Amino acid sequence: MRSLTAPPRDHLTDAQVSALLTGSAVQVEFGADLLAGDLTFREDISADLRGGSVDRNCNATIHGTCRLELSRKLVWGVDLVQPFMVLADGGVSARWNLGVFALATPEHRAGETPVTYDVDGYDRLMLLGRQVGADYTVTSGTSYRTALLDVFAAAGLSGVTVDGSAADDVLPATRTWLLVASDQADPDQTDTPVTWLRIVNDLLRAINFQAVWCDDNGVFRCQAYARPADRPPEWVFDTDELTTIVGEDRTEMADVWATPNRWVFRGTNFGTGVEGDGVYTVVNQSDGPTSVDGRGLTWTSVLDYEAAGQSTLVGLGDRRVSLDRRVTTRLDVSTGPFPGAGHWDVFTFVDGGSRKVLSSGWRMPLDGGDVAWEWEQI
Repeated sequence: MRSLTAPPRDHLTDAQVSALLTGSAVQVEFGADLLAGDLTFREDISADLRGGSVDRNCNATIHGTCRLELSRKLVWGVDLVQPFMVLADGGVSARWNLGVFALATPEHRAGETPVTYDVDGYDRLMLLGRQVGADYTVTSGTSYRTALLDVFAAAGLSGVTVDGSAADDVLPATRTWLLVASDQADPDQTDTPVTWLRIVNDLLRAINFQAVWCDDNGVFRCQAYARPADRPPEWVFDTDELTTIVGEDRTEMADVWATPNRWVFRGTNFGTGVEGDGVYTVVNQSDGPTSVDGRGLTWTSVLDYEAAGQSTLVGLGDRRVSLDRRVTTRLDVSTGPFPGAGHWDVFTFVDGGSRKVLSSGWRMPLDGGDVAWEWEQI
């Protein structure tokens, strides 16, 4: 495993960080900080943390979770905890934060001294998952950046970054999320009360951003979508260089039966409803066995999107076509400690040949045990 772009460590070079992640004599320590609701530091509670793990599932509603063993009672569901891992080797050390979590559902181990709680934690997306409790409206002409920041403020949450020029586009029409809408009143909304998370992700999708996520410091991240195939790898895992790869199972999924070969994308909030102005059509005429020529049949998929304009509709359409046509090869891989794991990371995996992979999930023990990964070949 060798680093291409190391995560920022203020006092270390990229080479030193890479050496920590690949060294055979690296020592692993872990701890946790107690944070305030605005993510400011309150107290080091490392002495009360006895172990646990941190998980990420990029396909889940709440991406980041943890399971911690604490010998201290906190205000469950309110206090925020930031576990971290420290790697050290030959006098060089670095700390990686592993997310910020609200802790809930503690289990008390009776008879133990000190008293120990096994407790589950959820990243700050859980705090966005609360119901709004009223109709919520964003007026036409408001920039998506302003609208997003207003939603977070209305939800009482700070610590937000919005990256991408498309966030400065403006809503072409007023958008209202009803407290509870029937299918007849609003086909785009479910019949359950709307949440802050739903509003944020609807706004992000309208400018072809990826869904909101929380980084290793607990900050809400809103950023433009980029196809994994177009993103540079962040790290290289090389089985020929080191023995960090300790196991691998591969499951190949190739369900192409229902793959469309013609897509019609319609903008629901702008345009005149003709091609190029509120409509975008893609046809796969001859590329591969699911094409029109390959099947001898046209399979059409019609999808409606709220979008900032025609160019965004095109971007959303191309994104969906790429996903629909993708045949996934999944790799379940385990490696040594890797606290630099993030959200939808792109890696290069060298195992005889070289492949580009997308990390859709991982589980990391705090004690330095093997990291279990789920990768998808790009």
